[in-house]
Amino acid sequence: MGYLKSMTPAEELAAFLCIRGNCFMSMGRYDDTLTSYDLATRLVPDSLLLKLASKEAEAEVEYRINPQARNPSESWMIGLDEKLVKQFQDDIRSGWRPRRDSMTPKMPVVGP
Repeated sequence: MGYLKSMTPAEELAAFLCIRGNCFMSMGRYDDTLTSYDLATRLVPDSLLLKLASKEAEAEVEYRINPQARNPSESWMIGLDEKLVKQFQDDIRSGWRPRRDSMTPKMPVVGP
């Protein structure tokens, strides 16, 4: 498994829509924010990362509209299926590979 993977056209468009959604949020266009994230998750429905990002965006919009709502960093995972969160965490763990084995390479000794 490599570190870089080519994106499909649908994944590229979904990434663009997420970036666009963040721009809309910065401008206070919350309906457009949610629409962008919704379209992104429809394009790549199997992406756990997009599902989590969409939930985070929804919580951020709710917080910006109603500041008395919970802090988005605390609330965006509420309501997510525990199985989905565990699968995402497992995917991250299984995809991580150290670049080198755990042994520190011996440095050559310079000098007399």
